[in-house]
Amino acid sequence: AAAVPAAKAPAPPHAAAAGTPAKAPDPPLIAAAGRGDTQTMEQLIAQGADVNSANADGWTALMLAAHHKQVAAVELLIAKGAEVNRHDANGATALLRAAEVGNSAAATALLGAGADTKSQNPKGWTPLMAAAWEGHADVVRALLDNGADVNAVDEFGRTALIGAAGNGNLEVVELLLAKGINPNAADQKGGTALLAASYTGRTEVVAALLDAKATPDLPNAAGWTPLMAAAGEGANAVVSNLLAHGVNVNAKRVNGWTALMFAADDDRNDTVQLLLEHGADLNAQNDEGDTALMLAESWDHDDTIDVIKKFKKEQKKKRKQEQAAQKDAGQKEQKKN
Repeated sequence: AAAVPAAKAPAPPHAAAAGTPAKAPDPPLIAAAGRGDTQTMEQLIAQGADVNSANADGWTALMLAAHHKQVAAVELLIAKGAEVNRHDANGATALLRAAEVGNSAAATALLGAGADTKSQNPKGWTPLMAAAWEGHADVVRALLDNGADVNAVDEFGRTALIGAAGNGNLEVVELLLAKGINPNAADQKGGTALLAASYTGRTEVVAALLDAKATPDLPNAAGWTPLMAAAGEGANAVVSNLLAHGVNVNAKRVNGWTALMFAADDDRNDTVQLLLEHGADLNAQNDEGDTALMLAESWDHDDTIDVIKKFKKEQKKKRKQEQAAQKDAGQKEQKKN
């Protein structure tokens, strides 16, 4: 099948992908924080353990406690003077660690202690992006209530909305839209939240974005539209919604491919039928001279071939009936005269 430009949200480049806790044994305080052993932590701190010491990867006790959802340990460390905005070797803070795993209680504690919601790691990732990407609505809500920048972008130009939409995180999408995020914001390749949601068949997210006035046929840099993305994946509910919003069913990518071609090439026979019923051009050719039928035949997609041939036959019959009706009407008019 034809290669298409990526629109689906790829693996998030936040802290979890940039480094994990050190494999070497952690210092006693950090190890105790990771397992939530506050009694041992109290003893170690009383004996002079540095609450801001770090392991080989730059993780502090606060970061590890936040990552492992040890809320009591987080609260204890904050009370003992732990630096809430310290960065590990990969640029992540304790708040980012809490956000990526959905630790809303720890995130709330960190925010109360002055954690920076706008801090970005070297890849541009913020706590809001991490929480939105993973669908942690409670954390997203807390971050937004504490001044998180809803329109911040990562190194690829992606917003929190693009990641949330592509992963189907409806509640997060709605929270971001309510905060005024631009639904048409695009990454460096022109990919939007609607394109990502359409590609992954996120019906409810697509509906929410369209209700928020996302442009339904906004293409990326390669000319790939949400309709093409949904059609190629056989996401018929999304296709229907986009068609209802007046998208151009015969729009072409830079290589001349249409939504119908993507559907035919991937044997999405139901989608092919839907597109044909909404005016898709069977005779359109891509830059290599292929039509949708030719693409289906090249892969022996029998079901799709049958749909196209049946539709062509019905259209031919319909034209003959219309021509006969016009001829009959003309003859009757002549008789009157």
